[in-house]
Amino acid sequence: MEKEQLDQYDMSLSVENHFNDNTAPWTGNAPLAAAKAVLTQKNAVIGAQLAIQLINTTGIAANKEVVRKNFEDQLFVVSSAVSGYASTIGNNDLYNRTYKARSTYTLMKDVILTGSCVDLMVDANAEIANLAPYGVVPATLTALNATMLSFSGIKADPEKAIARRKEATEKIAELMPDLMNFFNTRLDNLIVAIEATQEAFVDIYRNVRLISSSPTTTISLTTTCVDSITHLPIEGVELTVLSNNTQRTSPTSGVNIFKNLPAGDDKMQLDHPLYISLVSIAYSIGF
Repeated sequence: MEKEQLDQYDMSLSVENHFNDNTAPWTGNAPLAAAKAVLTQKNAVIGAQLAIQLINTTGIAANKEVVRKNFEDQLFVVSSAVSGYASTIGNNDLYNRTYKARSTYTLMKDVILTGSCVDLMVDANAEIANLAPYGVVPATLTALNATMLSFSGIKADPEKAIARRKEATEKIAELMPDLMNFFNTRLDNLIVAIEATQEAFVDIYRNVRLISSSPTTTISLTTTCVDSITHLPIEGVELTVLSNNTQRTSPTSGVNIFKNLPAGDDKMQLDHPLYISLVSIAYSIGF
């Protein structure tokens, strides 16, 4: 999200929070109540796209590499056992099919690596009764098959994540003008109807409605809380910047924005009742 878009989205979230924190002044006005519901929906849609845009593709790629290395290691163990057995009994065809140097697996493309595993398991299963002395039993092949399935499920994840981020960036570029048009043509006009009776509420609305185009040196932080396995946003994470006790709760999109943070190293605490590993864990964020 570009800086101008981020400022606009931050403004929109601030307006929504103002409505949420002060329901009495506007709930009796049907057009305004309907407009507020639309605002909440628009913010949720943009927030969902922002969460996708902020997916850490580096982390996904690193996770894939860990699974792949484990896959390669298991393949090498089984291929060494089967080729060693083949050499022992003088079966040159089996040896030639199953012998692979460890580096061979490293250099294979993902799809070839998976195909090599399928071929190896066919040969290993055919000789499984003879492979126990060489360190391969049925459970070894079951584990190898499970790893192959796991790798097959995630091998395209980094590419998919990059494509999803690109789509989210394009979608945000479409959504932001519509959001600003909604403010300019609908919400700004409807708020006038309650100005006479709810002057304080409207004054604050107009204050937070101003888009803060802060200089690029302003210290701010956008966070997104996602599940490390599914990469889906996590709602309800309590985030606290420890230096100034600034607090946020992650919405359905998992995205929060912190502005005007103090310079220097800081720590943020995350708490969620269903993610035990995050409770009271602090991490450093550098500015």
